[in-house]
Amino acid sequence: GWRQLALALVMVAMRPIHAEPRRGFTPKETEVKAAFLYNFTKFIDWPAVAFSQPDSPFTIAFLGPESLSAELEKAVRGRKVGGRDVIIQVCRTATEAAVAQMVFVVADDATVRELVQRVDGRPVILVGESERFLRQGGTIAFLFEADNKVRFAINMAAADRARLRISAQLQKLAKSIYREN
Repeated sequence: GWRQLALALVMVAMRPIHAEPRRGFTPKETEVKAAFLYNFTKFIDWPAVAFSQPDSPFTIAFLGPESLSAELEKAVRGRKVGGRDVIIQVCRTATEAAVAQMVFVVADDATVRELVQRVDGRPVILVGESERFLRQGGTIAFLFEADNKVRFAINMAAADRARLRISAQLQKLAKSIYREN
């Protein structure tokens, strides 16, 4: 149930990473982020229109470093999201990434702005790495704390525009909630 998932997220969040956030991804940081991304899907409801077919896979796209995609491939192997197979897709452009249900973005401001415009009003969760990302229209952002632990914040205004329901349980686990852009 949700309690086990909440506990799993909290346990992952409490593990120190010991990495400088902007100097590339360490294996430990990559593992933690991959676990978060997959577990976020358990707390979010996507409308049927997010998928072209009833049996379409759930796609998590990466617009950024390929190192994280390999770790997520391991984290989701053989698992499902809402009864759907999970596909990991490494993207080079905002256009490629915009077709996924979730996009992890590590990119410059211009690329983030383009992606936010491309997914506007569509049921896509955008996950990034800063509060600035949330102000640009991202949905969830990893926050790096002084204690080397990863937390996250949620932009509910972005989730509402995307017609996505983020459970109260996930909102309670967030360090902060933004209600406006």
